[in-house]
Amino acid sequence: MINKYKLICIFTTFICVLIVLFSSRRFLDSSLSFIYLIQLGAFVTTTLKQTNNRFFIFSPSFITLLYLNLNFILGHYTVSSGFGMSSRYFDAYIKYTNLNFISAFILICNLLVYLSLNFKKLRRAANVSTNKAINVKNNFIYTLLAIIFALNFITIDLSFLGGNGDFTYIFKLTTAALVVYLSSFKKGKLKYLLYLVLLLLFLIGNYDSKREIMYVLILIIFVEVIQNKINIHIKIKHLLLGSLIFIGFIYIVLVSSILRGYGNFNVKSPIDAFGYVSEYIKADYISDALTENFELNTVYGNGTNAINYVYNDEVPLLYGTTFIKFLFIPIPRSIYPDKPESMINVYTSKFAPEFRSIGGSYPVIVYSEAMWNFHIFGWIIIYFLFYIINMMYVKLIKLLQSHKLNMTLMYLLFMYITLIQFVRGSGFEMWFLYGLLSLPLSVIYVVIYKTKKLKK
Repeated sequence: MINKYKLICIFTTFICVLIVLFSSRRFLDSSLSFIYLIQLGAFVTTTLKQTNNRFFIFSPSFITLLYLNLNFILGHYTVSSGFGMSSRYFDAYIKYTNLNFISAFILICNLLVYLSLNFKKLRRAANVSTNKAINVKNNFIYTLLAIIFALNFITIDLSFLGGNGDFTYIFKLTTAALVVYLSSFKKGKLKYLLYLVLLLLFLIGNYDSKREIMYVLILIIFVEVIQNKINIHIKIKHLLLGSLIFIGFIYIVLVSSILRGYGNFNVKSPIDAFGYVSEYIKADYISDALTENFELNTVYGNGTNAINYVYNDEVPLLYGTTFIKFLFIPIPRSIYPDKPESMINVYTSKFAPEFRSIGGSYPVIVYSEAMWNFHIFGWIIIYFLFYIINMMYVKLIKLLQSHKLNMTLMYLLFMYITLIQFVRGSGFEMWFLYGLLSLPLSVIYVVIYKTKKLKK
């Protein structure tokens, strides 16, 4: 029997879908952000009301819905208003032939992601007995931080495995996962100092990637909340804490943007960049710059544009090839020329072929990928895909509750904190590959932990 919270979300989504299906284009242009906000409000309200709501708030379903819907809300506003340093998304948006269908498809995908979370199994996982806290020598954690620092100066190119660019951050994130997990058992100021050092190391080494900094921030908050049994309640202190965390993240993103060249301040270090933040946000072009800095128009712009292509029969259906591409990773294209293409390559080649020819890429969200593969039957894929991901999360919660450091915990924790990478459109094959590449280092860390008598 469907519980009352799911019924509330089903009813809310039903009303939202009816509105978008029978509304004029002018109404949707001005009101879609508000409709996405209404649906997100239903998800947030019902999730907060759950017993031990920390387990539900940090579930893959809720994290996905929060991330995507905030992007839909802000994305629709920025795209339909033409904000951004380029007009590419606005130019595509005004050519959509059926914004009603596109919006309804997204709203139903949102609902299916929410319904894929098994409330009963998650509640049972929350009741797993907790063992004695892990406590390791501080020197081991300091060594892990030193490894992350050293990795900032190393480039690991694994393009022969099917990826592009620097893969060093996989090993940095794997190490960071262990640092955060072990640090969460520490008491007092030391724990927060370790977290601060970790964030600074990623800011220094990954200032050109907001997502990788976000992964570490999610990792810290998630592990802290679960380990300390912190349920989320709407209280003044929680709002203040949330606001401080949000402002801190915004500030980090702005610093990262300045370091990447926005504003032409010619800074040479994060410390220099901090001093130019106030000047940067006063610039005349700040609305367009912030849209680009926070990629407010990319998730919605690319996602809806991809759905529009399929709706108009401008592209052939892929019938699941992008989802099974991970099976072909070890096979060189020279041996098997018909090896499936990634969703990023397929979409970017259609949307911006010249940009793709020089190595550029535009990711599309998993909803659009499902649509491009199976049209409206992509809803089935979305539901079962997130059902499996949520079951992996249930296993992760059990392991975190039991306070047992092992390979499964390390792997699931890595896959959890990089989930958004898959959701936003990097492709299942890359998410799978990154998790696979994290395993050898995880094995080494777990073996060292268990054999070198690091415990106090």
